[in-house]
Amino acid sequence: MRAILGMSVGSVLLLVLAGCAARAGGEIMPHAETAADLRYTPDDWPTAQHADLYLPETGGLRAAIILIHGGGWVRGERADMDGVAREAVARGYVVFNIDYRLAPQHPYPAAVEDVCAAVAWVREQATRFRVDPARVALWGYSAGGHLAAQAGVSDACGPDKVAAVIAGGMPSDLVLARDSELVRQFIGAPWPVAAARYAAASPLRGVDAGDPPVFLYHGTWDWIVDVDHARRMKAALDAVGVPAELYLLRGYGHFATFLFGGDARDAAYAFLRAQAAAPAPQPAATRINWPHSQAP
Repeated sequence: MRAILGMSVGSVLLLVLAGCAARAGGEIMPHAETAADLRYTPDDWPTAQHADLYLPETGGLRAAIILIHGGGWVRGERADMDGVAREAVARGYVVFNIDYRLAPQHPYPAAVEDVCAAVAWVREQATRFRVDPARVALWGYSAGGHLAAQAGVSDACGPDKVAAVIAGGMPSDLVLARDSELVRQFIGAPWPVAAARYAAASPLRGVDAGDPPVFLYHGTWDWIVDVDHARRMKAALDAVGVPAELYLLRGYGHFATFLFGGDARDAAYAFLRAQAAAPAPQPAATRINWPHSQAP
């Protein structure tokens, strides 16, 4: 199995520039009111972390999505997810687009703790922003997808778990990716010195029947994070009866899935709607995106 590979400078710049191109300056975004650069971590947090809040023009209690950027845990910023944030708020979601502590200066579990702090902040502010605290979901891509899944399926955030997890292009098992320099920096120690930490930081190895529904999407030609990570995660969720769906984008690589995976994101929103209304686990499914049509 292929390990996670380091990102080339050109690829990283492409991803960051795509995010920056989607970012709008100022306090007001199209179709939504936005509060920029809000601190969401407590006063005694090791390093203050901030986020942008997008509020839709809808009434009643709203579902919320916390967005988590990628970048191999060592780089990236919330601006990279601004395009997804604007798309989600246009669909009526309250969106909280976060930064988090980066490795190697802040190794695991710092970033996961930041995600949990964001979940706590959104729930604490639920009345103020008309958020339904029972419908807070995590959505991330690449390393952000890993953090969303790790915070969602583990007990890191406490027993009151999020409503759903959306994870794209994510490494699900860091033990399998133990030869990656990015993984080593994230963990803060080499394998096998910190073998237990590699396992503890792997969403795949923390799956159990009490986990929230999980939607996975992944490019079949992803050479940075092998698609086998998504397939294994789906199988683990199926084995314990957690509602899960895997959406495969045939012929897409890691960055193409992020930049041009609109069909997968549409399916993710449909998954969120279905799971929010579903009283019981839904049948698991795998869908593959074809060039001009979708086949089961």
